[in-house]
Amino acid sequence: MSLEELLDFCKEVRAGVIAELAQIPAEQFGFQPASESRSVAGIIRHIVEVQKFSTGELCRPDTDFSRVPIRELAERHAAVAHTGGDKEELIGSLRSSMESVEAAVRAFGEEALCEKVQYGKTMAKLDILYLYITHEMYHRG
Repeated sequence: MSLEELLDFCKEVRAGVIAELAQIPAEQFGFQPASESRSVAGIIRHIVEVQKFSTGELCRPDTDFSRVPIRELAERHAAVAHTGGDKEELIGSLRSSMESVEAAVRAFGEEALCEKVQYGKTMAKLDILYLYITHEMYHRG
């Protein structure tokens, strides 16, 4: 998969998530079906957090998912994911994070994203980004 194909796929998935969210009433964004479940707002924050974390880590020359615990890496890259709270702000965070990710990925470059790193097994950074896009599709339902 090329960088352009990956970005097209990522934008398509994100647009689908946003279209689904547009159908949910704003007052339902805080609803949690169970205490251990995420609310709609929590799922949006999680999607943004994972996207920022994965892009932040993969778009560096010294990518290393084992240098610190994954939770700590995610928190370093994703503090902004936990700002904003109403429906429009949360959907806006999905749009703006997509724009910033596209800029970061393009700046890092396709050649650099073809580098292989350890991620449970040896994988190209581009392939790992693809996995994170499928993670977002999972949350879309």
